[in-house]
Amino acid sequence: MAYSTIQRPTRWDRAFGDEAMSEADIALILAQPFFAQIDTQAFPAQMPLADILSHDSRIVRYEPGEVIIRRGDYGNSLFAVVEGTVRVLLQSPRGLQRRAPGQWRRWSRAFASTFGSRRRVENRDLARYQIQTGGTPRAAYTRIRDLDRIVAETQTVPLGQGEIFGEIAALTRQARSADVVAETPVTAVEIRWQGIRDIRRFARPVRDQLNDRYRDRTLANTLAREPLFAGLDAKVIEAIASESLIETYGEEDWYLRLQKLDLAGRLEQEPVIVAEGHQLDDVLFILSGFGRVTETVERGQRTIGYVRAGEAHGLRELLEDLQSGGIGLRRTSLRAIGTVNVLRIPSTLVEHHILPTLAPGQLRPQQKSRAGEDSQRRLDFIVDGRYMNGTATMVIDLARCTGCDDCVRACASAHDNNPRFVRHGHSEANLMIANACMHCVDPVCLIGCPTGAIRRIEETRTVAINDAACIGCQTCANSCPYSNIRMVEIRDTAGKPVLDADTNQPIIKATKCDLCFDTPGGPSCERACPHDALIRMDMQDPFSLLKWIER
Repeated sequence: MAYSTIQRPTRWDRAFGDEAMSEADIALILAQPFFAQIDTQAFPAQMPLADILSHDSRIVRYEPGEVIIRRGDYGNSLFAVVEGTVRVLLQSPRGLQRRAPGQWRRWSRAFASTFGSRRRVENRDLARYQIQTGGTPRAAYTRIRDLDRIVAETQTVPLGQGEIFGEIAALTRQARSADVVAETPVTAVEIRWQGIRDIRRFARPVRDQLNDRYRDRTLANTLAREPLFAGLDAKVIEAIASESLIETYGEEDWYLRLQKLDLAGRLEQEPVIVAEGHQLDDVLFILSGFGRVTETVERGQRTIGYVRAGEAHGLRELLEDLQSGGIGLRRTSLRAIGTVNVLRIPSTLVEHHILPTLAPGQLRPQQKSRAGEDSQRRLDFIVDGRYMNGTATMVIDLARCTGCDDCVRACASAHDNNPRFVRHGHSEANLMIANACMHCVDPVCLIGCPTGAIRRIEETRTVAINDAACIGCQTCANSCPYSNIRMVEIRDTAGKPVLDADTNQPIIKATKCDLCFDTPGGPSCERACPHDALIRMDMQDPFSLLKWIER
């Protein structure tokens, strides 16, 4: 049988920058305060610090007014200022928009993909796999023309030579918490997540410094940007910051054991953050992760909902007690699902500063499962399976689905005859969560990727795989707790299997749903269903899902 061979992709094939880093560039980086503390001898011979910086960092330059990072975007890199000054804007200026990202394919290509001739399964143009020196493109942002006025009228923070920024989003896979704009001509070092990960692994001073900055900056930025604290002035925010505690519960590597957990005992394995019946002396604000809300019933604990980043637990209970003269005891418990970072705010501060600023309707009603065992089982199914992690979860109503597979065919048509999901999955009654990428709030599949091939696209917030950068290590597939990433053997454009030139073993690549991010109209699977049996749903509110399934 005829076949093609290539050199198996490696960690070092695809550099971050458009040009190779010179020795002078590396010396410039190591001279910065953030890197000067690093002991280069602590790094193993097969992964020296110079190689990490050469491969995973780049020198970037910005003109005054140019936006470096934008609040709400998902970025995977840290910046260190080499020359110049940047401004952190704690309030986004009106009209701050990206330039057109150019992500969509032309309509002609989309039409041809759907109705044109079929390509062979999982074929690749092998020319795309040549070793490259760069690079990940810089985001297409606009330039602020009246930065001086914005600095004078809004709250900003200047950062100069030696300062770093962007580390929180890079380390936590969360959205950027503020806009950062060049105030003067700026030269900076940008390090992508893979480099940060390896440096933290071998350089304890850097790890400790980043952890300290994470605690400090997460608190300040979260309080400044979240709607719950929008009515507070700077002094009140400082008071809350100084008197509140950041706490972490659960295990960071929860995703590695999710499929092995015993469903019957899962509730007992989730750490209790606060317990029902205890004194309501603080409100818990979720910084990252998820929490299960439960209440006591005759046979034990019953799940009544969940909270995730940006939501508070105990706030409504405190308000109701203040209005009714209650005794100030918690009426629900909160448990950590996976790993959760919470901000514990004293009730006195909430009562005096936060509650008076809440707008009517801002406080969401207490989650309660609908009456009936069916609704309760569905809610348990969602929380036990951690499906609330999804922002575009594929939900199928089995009562309406006829098994016609129009959704699968539409997906295949949009991806060169290669479907990117499997129409099966875990189910509860007529509710099925299909094996399609959910584009998670916390995409743990990104954690171990050695090359950055799997990433969140800033313009669309979808999680996608750069096929050319994928080395087939299977780390993302093994990390996905929902089994939504598939490894496939590839072929060349003539249909011949592609083998490793050294071992003659098949070259494999990771594939998954990309939410048709480059196709006008959105997910093909959802649009193709003739029976309204399939939806891509943000699992922010479980009761929106229950309403859809019971429609």
